[in-house]
Amino acid sequence: MSQKKGIYILLGYPIIYNLVQKFFSHRKTLLVWNSLITKFENKTILDIGCGTGEDCFKYPRSNYIGIDISEKYINSARKKFSKYGSFYNIDVQNIDKIEEIKEIKEIDIVIMKGILHHLNNESITKMFKYLSTVITDESYIVTIDPVISDDMGAIARLLIKLDRGANVRLSKDYYDLVSKQFNILYSKTLREEFPPYQRLLMK
Repeated sequence: MSQKKGIYILLGYPIIYNLVQKFFSHRKTLLVWNSLITKFENKTILDIGCGTGEDCFKYPRSNYIGIDISEKYINSARKKFSKYGSFYNIDVQNIDKIEEIKEIKEIDIVIMKGILHHLNNESITKMFKYLSTVITDESYIVTIDPVISDDMGAIARLLIKLDRGANVRLSKDYYDLVSKQFNILYSKTLREEFPPYQRLLMK
C-alpha cells in the first residue's frame, strides 16, 4: 500500500485520524454511502481499511471483520470495539494470510472506504482476484475514493493533492479497474462545497 510520509505521520494517531475523518465527512455523501450498504444483518462483512473501527456500530447483528495496515488504529479498535467485531492489523496484500478469514467460506459484503487510491493498479488487481474467490453471486462490494477531474476547483484539487493516498485517479480510471473483475451496479461522483472535495462511490 502506498502512502505519503512526512507530516502525514500525525494521521497515524487514532485521535487525529478520527478528527480528520469527521471534518471531511459530508452529509450528502454519507447518506448515499449508507444507502448502498443494505441487508447486512446476519451477514459476514469484511471492512478493508477499517481505521479505528468506528463504523462497526453501523452494522449490528453482523459478523464484522475489520482490517487495517495501521497497528495503532487496530489496537484502538480492539480496545474499544472488540465485542462488536474482529480486528486485524495486516496489509491488504496479505489478507489471505489471516487464518480466521481462511476459515470463512463466503464473505457477503466487502467495504472499501478510501482504499483504492492508496493502491497501484497491480495491487488492486491482486486484491480483486482474491476477493473473487471468497464472494458469491449474492455478495457485493462498496467503495468510495477521492477523484480528480479537469473541472474541479483549485481548493478541492489542493486538498486531494494533500491526501495520503498516492494513487488518486479520474473516475473513469477507477471504473475501468473495477469493471475488469466485477459488474458495477452503481457509480457516481459526488461533490461537496465545504470542505470542497469530491469522491466516487461504486457498488
